[in-house]
Amino acid sequence: MINAARKNIVKEVREMTEGAGADVIITANPVPETQVQAVEMAKKGGRILLFGGLLKDHSKPGIDMNLVHYNALHLIGTTIFAPRHHQEALKLLASGEIHAEKIISHILPLSDFDSGIKLALEGKARKVVFKP
Repeated sequence: MINAARKNIVKEVREMTEGAGADVIITANPVPETQVQAVEMAKKGGRILLFGGLLKDHSKPGIDMNLVHYNALHLIGTTIFAPRHHQEALKLLASGEIHAEKIISHILPLSDFDSGIKLALEGKARKVVFKP
């Protein structure tokens, strides 16, 4: 795992892939810089899923559209998945193929909802789980 707060994630991904870039990138946060980084680290023909909506006053992240064009990148925006996607995700978590502890950074009581949202909006959390 790369800590993007401490390292240049684009440089790290490029080094890990011997300069090729990532095949598939999923941005699932409200941080504009991650969308810019996704375009910069994608390989030619790469796919980028933009799952995290941006705040209204930060919704124009300054993506280099020449990279999108000349690298034939596929940008896919979405806000929802079908129930089968949730079922598949649960199977992957249950089987251990995906490790929840690498995705979930905070588990908070529902009474701390405001704090959890603030952490996410400030880019200090990957995923926050709220328990009743």
